[in-house]
Amino acid sequence: MLLGMRALLRKMRQVRILVVGDIMLDRYLWGDAERLSAEAPVPVVKVVRETVAVGGAANVAHNLQALEIDAELVGVMGRDADGRQLAAMLARQHLPLDPLLQRRDIATIVKTRVMCRQQQVCRLDRESDPARYALPPAFRPPRP
Repeated sequence: MLLGMRALLRKMRQVRILVVGDIMLDRYLWGDAERLSAEAPVPVVKVVRETVAVGGAANVAHNLQALEIDAELVGVMGRDADGRQLAAMLARQHLPLDPLLQRRDIATIVKTRVMCRQQQVCRLDRESDPARYALPPAFRPPRP
């Protein structure tokens, strides 16, 4: 089984894969909770650190690269502070994004996870209307 997997990986390294999808920033707030809020029965998480990672289709492309598979990423994201941070992360990972796909009229999709003792307490999503992340016509393949 392991030899078959290695042969498959060698073959996959000979192709180029186009990853199309939502490009997002995954943010994690790490902390601990020792009490409940006086306002509602929810834990009060004292944040001790924050981490970020590429998410969505960008994570898929990054994982392919980690397997030494040539991947190209196509998707739409905002040209906001989160988008600039995400674009810099993508560039460092050798996954540049076409500037035409960075738009001022939408928010970069950000999924923020609040983590307490290695467990996810909640997730906060920031995004525009999903239809606004559609690829421009110039980037869509013709329909058969």
